[in-house]
Amino acid sequence: MITLHSVHFDDRIPNWSTRTENLTYNIMVLVLDGTVSYRLNEKLVGAEKGDFLLLPAGTSRSAQNTDTPHQKLTALFYTDGNDSGHKQLPIRPLKLKIKDFDYVHRRFFMLYQETLEKKPYFESYCISILTEILSLANRQSETADAPPSKVLLAHKMQQALHTRYRERIQTEELARLTNRSPNYSITIFKEVIGVTPLDYVHELRIKEACRLLTESTIGVAEISDYLGFYDTSHFYRIFKKITGLSPSAYAERTNRPST
Repeated sequence: MITLHSVHFDDRIPNWSTRTENLTYNIMVLVLDGTVSYRLNEKLVGAEKGDFLLLPAGTSRSAQNTDTPHQKLTALFYTDGNDSGHKQLPIRPLKLKIKDFDYVHRRFFMLYQETLEKKPYFESYCISILTEILSLANRQSETADAPPSKVLLAHKMQQALHTRYRERIQTEELARLTNRSPNYSITIFKEVIGVTPLDYVHELRIKEACRLLTESTIGVAEISDYLGFYDTSHFYRIFKKITGLSPSAYAERTNRPST
């Protein structure tokens, strides 16, 4: 089970630094801008915009600004090894250039806002966001070593889905891109990307839905239709599955009235 301790937003703090200590909690970091220098278990590690770091409890850590102040989000959390039958999320030393930086940035910042606002049930919502970000990072890490031939085929399919995610793309179309069978194409995609093509399309659609709910005045039904869902109830179901909230609740949390 994961327990959140705190979330911090370091916004270009002059002369920022932390003394050397052995961590008693896990730390998740996303660098938003600038660079920061860490010393982790006596090894120097630099981090820049887009870098995601996971520092397990027990790590010897110190850190400081480089030439200029930086921006980063940091979450401190504990794990007790009890996950109620679910696969345990590995908490291990990790540094990677996070994919889909904008989406992870938004989710991490929402985690930070939730800890400030403390709305009803914020504890459960915070854990769901934290778990999502950890899952995305671990998924990316574990699929990084796939054979180059499979990576190339998966990226062909990924590009097609990214370009046409509002359309209904049949598995046979993806198979034609790879010159493989439909089942094998799906297997390759899931092995490299970490999710099925359908789940990937849903993630792209919900990412765009979050943007529209935040930055536009388009109504939920119109967004559902625009993104290619066959009805609004299906859109609501997928949106809540991915974000943990209904579209209207998400709009309220981002201070935009739903319509």
